[in-house]
Amino acid sequence: MKRPAQILLGLLTLLPPAFFVLLIIKMVRIFQSVTSGRAIDQDFVMAQMHSMMIPGLITTLVSFLVMAIYLIDVNKNEEVDKNSRMLWMILFIAAGFITMPVYYVLYIHPWKHARPAADA
Repeated sequence: MKRPAQILLGLLTLLPPAFFVLLIIKMVRIFQSVTSGRAIDQDFVMAQMHSMMIPGLITTLVSFLVMAIYLIDVNKNEEVDKNSRMLWMILFIAAGFITMPVYYVLYIHPWKHARPAADA
């Protein structure tokens, strides 16, 4: 995989965890608004929830695409021994957005394959 593709894959790998953190922050703010009595209005809560639906859908689709890329890579990657391949595939399916960054750092990271600097 070429370096620009590796960097793009790294950014797409970080999208689901980043969206999850933003979703938790948004939910805490909604909960604080509702419990403080300022915005008990159901329309406010629904508007806040709807504002996260499209980004959530896009993030889910990107996550499935990235997972497919990782599943293909783990099968083709010669650095991963045959015994570990099945474990990685199960981890991608069971805990994808946690496992994908770990696999990225261990096997795909673009600076991992960079040549060491020549000693001066």
